[in-house]
Amino acid sequence: THSHILSSPLITESKEIIPSQTINRITYGKRVLIVVPHKNEWGLLICKECRNIVRCLSCGRAAQQIDSKNIRCITCAQTVIPDGLCQRCQSARIHRYSVGSAGLMRIFKKRFPHRIIESIDASGVNLTQINDAHDIVVVATQKICDFPVSSFDHVVCLGFDPLLDIPTFFQEEKIMNLLVTFFTMGRSGEILTSRPLHRVYHALASNKVDALQKTLMQERSLELPPQSRFIELRSKLEISHDILSSFPGKIISQKIIKNTYSVTLSLNRDAWRSGEIWCNSLPAYIRIDPDPRAASI
Repeated sequence: THSHILSSPLITESKEIIPSQTINRITYGKRVLIVVPHKNEWGLLICKECRNIVRCLSCGRAAQQIDSKNIRCITCAQTVIPDGLCQRCQSARIHRYSVGSAGLMRIFKKRFPHRIIESIDASGVNLTQINDAHDIVVVATQKICDFPVSSFDHVVCLGFDPLLDIPTFFQEEKIMNLLVTFFTMGRSGEILTSRPLHRVYHALASNKVDALQKTLMQERSLELPPQSRFIELRSKLEISHDILSSFPGKIISQKIIKNTYSVTLSLNRDAWRSGEIWCNSLPAYIRIDPDPRAASI
């Protein structure tokens, strides 16, 4: 159970790295913990002139540098800047803006020159100062879980949005439990996100973590995505019963579409590796279309 959480975290929707309202909370909090994913690289594109983060005009998600000429949305694949100019100020000075714990250290040292700024991401961590200081900002990755550090006034988690889409079977549950661990280290908490309606963040903000855990368990038992992966087999020739009977997962549907046989299959986490071996043994006339979220096959 996670009923020991002292308070539900704030969900701050922002397109900025550190929005002004979060800076204010950090200013008034004496002991502040900033947590980012380990070896985090956002890969954001930012204009050097106006500091505008490049985002898709259609869906608002972050853009990605595909090559030297193309900048596209990572969600809907639309070309965001066809001419390479900033949408706000028309500057051509757009560059990759990667922020991890080291980048955040530089930001906070510049923003709070008179405060102690420490990092928990490498060897030589000054635990005595981190635990004893009354006015300190600590920038950390999940490595902080390896140290006896707690009792912060405010905990800010940022950069976790991209991790929610990693195509592994327990990713949502893993990130949710990780965020719960961070927020139990402080009296108040905050998530910076461009996806405030994501069910993981909603569960944390509404103190319904246990309810989401039950939902995830139910989805796992039903083998619904993201707890399972789908594979579609297509063939002009009929796919024999002998082939399908050896499949290590579930057969969801079988149909004929325009003289093409189509079979949809489902694999859970435990059967995924054997499913890969099975797919590699199929006759060459069968076309395999894996779930796009799958890491392989």
